[in-house]
Amino acid sequence: MNRRSVGAVCVLAVLGGCAGAAGVGGSMKSGPPLTAVADTTVPAVSAPGDKPRANEPVGGVTLRSRARAWYRTARGIVADEHVGEGDARATMAYSGFTSRGRLAADADADAAFGAMSVRARVEAVAASFDANGASAAAGFTDRLVVTAAGAPGSRAWVVYRLRVSGSVVGPAGDHHAAGGADLHVFIRSGDAADLEVPIDLGAQGVHRSERVPITLGEEFEVSLLASGMAAFPLGATGEAAVDGRVTLDAIEVFGRDGASVARPVVRARSGTEYRILEGEGVALRGGE
Repeated sequence: MNRRSVGAVCVLAVLGGCAGAAGVGGSMKSGPPLTAVADTTVPAVSAPGDKPRANEPVGGVTLRSRARAWYRTARGIVADEHVGEGDARATMAYSGFTSRGRLAADADADAAFGAMSVRARVEAVAASFDANGASAAAGFTDRLVVTAAGAPGSRAWVVYRLRVSGSVVGPAGDHHAAGGADLHVFIRSGDAADLEVPIDLGAQGVHRSERVPITLGEEFEVSLLASGMAAFPLGATGEAAVDGRVTLDAIEVFGRDGASVARPVVRARSGTEYRILEGEGVALRGGE
């Protein structure tokens, strides 16, 4: 088991923020700094959710996953932490630090192009430390080109439709104060600022991102990250868990004026066949 004690600093630099401090004021709400690999091999066409075959690196695309289970002592964070491409797993347990304090924590993260799943679970009885938790983050980076007949070089907008399913056990959201679990989803697309897509696991189904500008016929990079966390503070007793799956259901394309773009086509450097839709006409605000 890759268990180690680390200082009280952020050690999760690969995906989505500082989970090491989570549960005591840390946050997963940073963008997904997913690192690309340099190569030019393109695999065969695959569907969203497929994982690349071995020995087929792709230029500008990658998968990343990270799982972590931890507790924080006065000397720092003790964590079981694992990083992978397609998947990562972590577990942590303790008992006997106080008269009856016990903890069991585990996390799983799975990443594929167009699909991510994360699971984090914590069970505590009179938790012995001020931070006790598990976190999972999974994401991918791909490079896309959207084209439409007769419109090369035109500015356009894309909206990412994400299909979300899963469940949360325990108080949702405020795990910093009372313990609980939550799920966050982030998008980085082209030169646009990182976006968090509001997710409500109580209203499962399709969630839509904000509009992101692109240029038809020009390649752009897109990164998606799902992160789930469960945590309890000192003295807590109970169970907190999040189990979420996020799939890139479709990409909607709009013209510069908000009208739909006829018969758009998307090509992905990973070879994944993402579904693309003619966006329904919308009224854009001035300056967009």
